Amino acid sequence: MPSDDKITEVLDELCLDDEPDTRKTIGNIINQAEVLICDALSTKAKPEDLRGNPIYERCVNTVTTQIYYERTLPNGFSNGVMALLNHLEGYVDDYSNDQS
Repeated sequence: MPSDDKITEVLDELCLDDEPDTRKTIGNIINQAEVLICDALSTKAKPEDLRGNPIYERCVNTVTTQIYYERTLPNGFSNGVMALLNHLEGYVDDYSNDQS
């Protein structure tokens, strides 16, 4: 589950009211976004390994926004998210090599 600070950050970024139902929804979507991003990068990538990386955090916020407003992602990931994922692939490759 994302931290309260992360949920608050996304609520503020999306200009959403900090209500219990909205907080729960955003928390669930952040979880989904993190899994989607990690799965898109590598079978070994885990959110806890990427948290704190500014590109990862931007990608999580962007995917969360897209899922919130387009629940089914009818057009898949946006070009912006794809660019962020491409950048993160190098980071994940480097991280995986360091862990070997």
